[in-house]
Amino acid sequence: QVTFVAPKERFVLGWGPEPALRVHREAARKDEEALILSGWLVSRRFIRLRVSNVGAETIPVHVTERVPVSEIEQVEITVDPQGTTGARTPDKDGFVTWDMTLPPHGRETLELTYTIRKRKAVTGL
Repeated sequence: QVTFVAPKERFVLGWGPEPALRVHREAARKDEEALILSGWLVSRRFIRLRVSNVGAETIPVHVTERVPVSEIEQVEITVDPQGTTGARTPDKDGFVTWDMTLPPHGRETLELTYTIRKRKAVTGL
């Protein structure tokens, strides 16, 4: 049974893990900084993904990472293209994607950097 999919909507099914593929994800956060006289707090987020193929065959890989999407004016989220592998930008839903082909015993490191600016009155982020 598949839940939360509208009739005739496309979706992806996973058939299990690829045994030769390894992914290590690290997330870091730089403490919030108050912008002088502006009422805004700034927080930077750093994501690093290390993707490895430990097998003897080439593997095509599609990686998706999601950044938050603000629905209110008091919160702004921007992706830093210089701190993001391939200068990728998110789509309207906040998904950043990379496609790659890993050779046997190959490795790739992907980085994503984004900034969250929020008004001091906003809590819960």
